[in-house]
Formats: sequence, C-alpha cells, structure tokens
Amino acid sequence: MKDVVLHRVIELIAFSGLSKNAFANKINMEQTTVNNQLIGKRSISIDLILSILSAFPEVSAEWLLRGKGDMLFNKEEGVPVAEKFDAEVEIANDIITIKKK
Repeated sequence: MKDVVLHRVIELIAFSGLSKNAFANKINMEQTTVNNQLIGKRSISIDLILSILSAFPEVSAEWLLRGKGDMLFNKEEGVPVAEKFDAEVEIANDIITIKKK
C-alpha cells in the first residue's frame, strides 16, 4: 500500500514539473527528508501527505491516498480537470527515474 502511495507522490512531482528540491520547498519540508521518503529509506509520513495536500489544493486526497478518481480537481467546482499522469517509476541506488508512458 505504501509503495502505491509513494508512486502517486512521484507521479505528482513529475506532473508538477518541479525538481525534487523545488517540490520539497513548495511543500515546506526539508529536501533530505522528502528524498529519504521517496527512495524508501523512510516510510511516507502523514506530514508529507498533509504538506502535499496543503501546497497543492487542486490535488485530490482520494487519488493520492487511495488511487480513486483523477489527480486534479477544479478549485471552483470540485470536478476532475486532468486525467491521471501515466509514468513508469524506477528506484535504484537511491536514484529515481521517471519515464512518461
């Protein structure tokens, strides 16, 4: 289950177009802490999830946590505005590689 949520966090980072460092800054967390969670050295924390949802109000919590629905919602209407970003994620030797399908 944690791996699936981790994959969606990585998918969101890729979709946002931000570097891992810029993403960590946007969610107001230390880059080292975020990176350790992304590469699996530490488990995904509730702080990471809450920080993501706070910094990206257009991201669906239901999608992030359960994989249901679309990634993004229209802020005004609460309706999906984007389809899921489909990516292949590989983590090897503490390096994350994201390839768009």
